[in-house]
Amino acid sequence: MATQRPPGATGAKRPSGTRAAQPRPARSPRRQLPPSRVPRLLLWGLLLVLLAVLANAVLHMTY
Repeated sequence: MATQRPPGATGAKRPSGTRAAQPRPARSPRRQLPPSRVPRLLLWGLLLVLLAVLANAVLHMTY
C-alpha cells in the first residue's frame, strides 16, 4: 500500500527563476582601512631584490 501525498507535493523542484526575489537585508558596509604606502613599498623592494639576484646570476654566468 503506497503512502498518499497531498496534491501538489510531487517532490519536483521548481526552476529558480520562478521564486519571488527576496530583498536582502541592508547591511552596514565593511570598514575599509585607509590606503597605505607600505604594501607598495614592499612590492618595489621585492622587485629590486629580484633584479639584484638576476643581475648577480648573469654576472656570475659570464665570469
